[in-house]
Amino acid sequence: MHRSSAMTGSGGGWSHGGGSDSVTRVSYHRKPGFFERAGNTLCGAVFGAVLLVAAVPVLFFNEGRAVQTAQSLDEGLSSCLRLRHGNPPFDSNNGRLVHMTGDLATKHPLVDAQFGVSIYAAHLERRVEMLQWTESQSTREYEDNGETRRETTYSYSREWRSDLVRSDSFQESLRHRNPTMMPFSSSTFDSGVTQVGDFSLSVCSLATRPFEREKSP
Repeated sequence: MHRSSAMTGSGGGWSHGGGSDSVTRVSYHRKPGFFERAGNTLCGAVFGAVLLVAAVPVLFFNEGRAVQTAQSLDEGLSSCLRLRHGNPPFDSNNGRLVHMTGDLATKHPLVDAQFGVSIYAAHLERRVEMLQWTESQSTREYEDNGETRRETTYSYSREWRSDLVRSDSFQESLRHRNPTMMPFSSSTFDSGVTQVGDFSLSVCSLATRPFEREKSP
């Protein structure tokens, strides 16, 4: 149960790029009685006991999976065939786990026509970010004349985000509006033919490789 609330604002610059401001909502709640506090404590204790019982089989399951994963990695490492750079492919190695290092080579450049980018690479990624309003919330409570005073502060700042932030759910949505769509979409481009020496790599192999990102504005 609570009674009337109020809104107070602070800070300026919300209408300027890179600015930040905050809004505080104040409400009052009655203090719970003894039996209400005891009931909440009992419910919390029962819920904690149920979680403890349920966590035991989950823990054993996760430990079993960790052991199985470690054994699989050890087995793969012991059977891995190391190839020297320049070794030609052999039919006898088909289906085996092999390891080699070398430079990736592509015959055709990757092109992002929308931004006029052309580069000889195995993987090209366009990552789009937009400057948008974001909302964060913090709450503090303290006693005030026998009641609990709760102050909830909604803070707003602008951040570069790759995802679309919906501002219609903000506490102060009128002063902090974000666009409803991104001006451009993120995209990836992969080379169809990529080789390391005489070995051809599939698109799946390139997708799992941890590429070093070379960023450009």
